[in-house]
Amino acid sequence: QFLVSFSPTGSNVVGGTNRGRLLQNLNQSLAKFIDKMFFDKSTEFQKKNYVYCFDRNAFLFYCYVNDENEIHSLIGYLSNECFRLVNEEKVKIWVQPFFGICKVEENTSLTANIENALIAKTQSEKNIESYSYFKPAFMSNDTAVADDILKGIENGEFIPYYQAKFSLKEKRFVSSEVLARWKTSDSVIGPSKFIERAERSGLLNVIDMSIFESAMKDLGDNIKRGRRVMPVSVNFSLYEFFSRNFLNHIVDTLQKFQVPPTMLEIEITETTSQVNKFLSLSVIKKLKDIGVRILMDDFGIGFSQIENLRQIPFDAVKIDKSFTDKIVGDEKSRTIVKFLIELIHSNDMEAIIEGVETKEQLDLLRKMKADTIQGFYYSRPIPFDSFNELLKANNFEKEVK
Repeated sequence: QFLVSFSPTGSNVVGGTNRGRLLQNLNQSLAKFIDKMFFDKSTEFQKKNYVYCFDRNAFLFYCYVNDENEIHSLIGYLSNECFRLVNEEKVKIWVQPFFGICKVEENTSLTANIENALIAKTQSEKNIESYSYFKPAFMSNDTAVADDILKGIENGEFIPYYQAKFSLKEKRFVSSEVLARWKTSDSVIGPSKFIERAERSGLLNVIDMSIFESAMKDLGDNIKRGRRVMPVSVNFSLYEFFSRNFLNHIVDTLQKFQVPPTMLEIEITETTSQVNKFLSLSVIKKLKDIGVRILMDDFGIGFSQIENLRQIPFDAVKIDKSFTDKIVGDEKSRTIVKFLIELIHSNDMEAIIEGVETKEQLDLLRKMKADTIQGFYYSRPIPFDSFNELLKANNFEKEVK
């Protein structure tokens, strides 16, 4: 059993003095859609398993189901309807669906579970994420965590690591992805250890921007020293991508470290591009106009829509590691990956495969005509100096005949 809270948009939405009326109209349209979902026999949802109401500016769903995939399916239906309303009916409001999910435990009150679902939704809004599962840590007001992270940022402890990407066609390293690490006096901490803390403190976007600036500084240093340089790709969340000063900050940072825009690639998830296609296309077009490449990250997971490949001018699409893991022993996985590569190519985009760890995977992907490979087979994420040494040693390029 689950309790799900849902709002079609966060508190900071476009709409001016008409905001209240626009949001009310949007909620009414969604309520009609939900009624059809639960009471129309043609849908996959059964009314006996779902109860919903509207309270405190949020839809609340009591879901009598055992499988989390059913909850994800519900989220997918509601998210897609929000995006459809924006794009097809020209709803003039910034829409990003936010969900809070609470798994109902025995001996807990309905009131407590509703509060937990709403707290999880607030957490999603804070970090501009589609959904969050409730965690007891969300209820803690741990200012020490925020202070610890802020101090780490001020001391330059959040640093970029680089993972190389190898072109099968050009038979050389062609770019790298920037990944965040927290280097303390004792150890180097991976993102799995600090991302949740940063999200809970609302500081993930601060870390993202700090990593971006450090990466541009590294790249600028390599250019000045006459070292081998190649484009780097940086991940940005919804928060940064749709913030008012995003484009100006990108341009200013490139100019500050004298990095040509063609040396920057920006990776965004498919969800980011879906939020508001008009705004997404506008931001992407402006970035491409100055020479920045745009990559779709994690394609194939979540609520992927093939139509997005046609509508949004990505330069490259990254196929998620979860597909790569099984291609050696599972024919179905190989068929899916081959189909995705062909689909990407049919839209004149580069197919980048993540998570390649073995020679067997590499050989299969070469036969499938994948363009670019990223993963532990070529290199783990490594610090700036080690990455320069990797390019200098050039072992993989030397092995290619």
